[in-house]
Amino acid sequence: MSQPPEGGQGPQDGQPPQGQGGSGPQGRPQQGGLPPQPGHPGPQGYPQQPPYGPRPQGYPQQAPYGPGPQGYPQQPPYAAGPRPQQPYPGPYPPGPYQPGPYAPGQNPAGPGPAKKRTGLFVLIGAGALALVLAVVAVAVNLGGREDSAGGTGGSGGSSTSGAPAAASASDAVTGYLNAVAKGDAAAAVAYAADPSTIDTTYMTPAVLAASAKLAPLTAIEVGPSDPDATSVPVSYRLGDTPVSTSLEVMKASDDTWKLVSVASDVDLTSARDDGVPMLLNGAKLKAGTFSVLPGVYRVTSGLRNFDYGKRPELVVRYPTDYPDTTRVAPQISSKGQQSALAAIKKSWSSCLDKHAQKPKGCPNQFVYKDFNFKDSTVRWSRRGSDPFKKIKPQYSDATTVQYAVKRDLFLKGTCTAGGRTGTCTGTLKGGNVQVEARLSGDKIKVAWLV
Repeated sequence: MSQPPEGGQGPQDGQPPQGQGGSGPQGRPQQGGLPPQPGHPGPQGYPQQPPYGPRPQGYPQQAPYGPGPQGYPQQPPYAAGPRPQQPYPGPYPPGPYQPGPYAPGQNPAGPGPAKKRTGLFVLIGAGALALVLAVVAVAVNLGGREDSAGGTGGSGGSSTSGAPAAASASDAVTGYLNAVAKGDAAAAVAYAADPSTIDTTYMTPAVLAASAKLAPLTAIEVGPSDPDATSVPVSYRLGDTPVSTSLEVMKASDDTWKLVSVASDVDLTSARDDGVPMLLNGAKLKAGTFSVLPGVYRVTSGLRNFDYGKRPELVVRYPTDYPDTTRVAPQISSKGQQSALAAIKKSWSSCLDKHAQKPKGCPNQFVYKDFNFKDSTVRWSRRGSDPFKKIKPQYSDATTVQYAVKRDLFLKGTCTAGGRTGTCTGTLKGGNVQVEARLSGDKIKVAWLV
């Protein structure tokens, strides 16, 4: 039986607590409470008390106390200083403590059982001691909180050191460049005229250490400056690159010197792709503008299948320098292309192993309508040279790569043609078939564009 004519398809386009007052035993006021106010009877019928006011001249401020009624023991003088206030039990509001006509240790309420009074004084003495201890404890605690909050914080794990006061413009520039060389971001930013405008998110020790490894800042030379200087000449080396420039300076209100600019603002929005992560010296980079100190910063993806070109370094030579960002672009890395091609080859082999006249999603589609193969009998094979030998991508973007694969295939199997059934053969020869590999992270999806 004759073979069918050659066929196939060509390429398609792909896409201090306060004490509480109260009444003591038998209604007597507690020691330390306010005496009754003038014009009001005291407790239990005591006569009214004279108005309080300044003591007469010569009145002893801390006279020794005599014995109390009924042989009360002599009490020591009150200690100097304020006494805790207690609420006045009468109808008048409490006021500042003033001494009354009774000597300390006397009770205006009259005599009572000695045992109970002794217990009262013991109780009051213990309460006063507890109050003193409480005040001391509060003072200690407050002092501890102040001490613990005295440090200077930093974000992103950066150093917490600050810039010393610079007496001259040259001192400020020298201190700044030395801080950059050491990777001390906090000190470098402190030399800025307005540190609040600097985004220090990516000025971490790790990022700066990576920069120093790529291109250390060395051989610093700072020129002299005068009291009216607006800039200071400097020279240094950034890796192998010599840098010679002038840094703008200004005198602050406290007569110290600052730098007008200490960091460069960079925006890599145009180099972004949603499918490819972006890292700056290993730190995950968020969208938008960010600040960097002079140094070298490598942009990477953190994934083996993607990179940002052959020269993905941002070189910031001085604070006002804007690096060349045009050479930074996301793309499938050479390893990613190898992985994509390996996935395409695997798909090709899998398609040729299928027992079908038109296997779904494959390039080997025999579409002659007059020849109907019984799928279980179909066997595919390749003729000619290896179509993947020395193959190169026809198109590639950040996440997709396309190839044109030469299609020279042969099939054999049982078919029905012209009302008769028998063994049939056929070929798909000539032209190429387009195949696309889409990469997402470490995953690759192959699509044959037929």
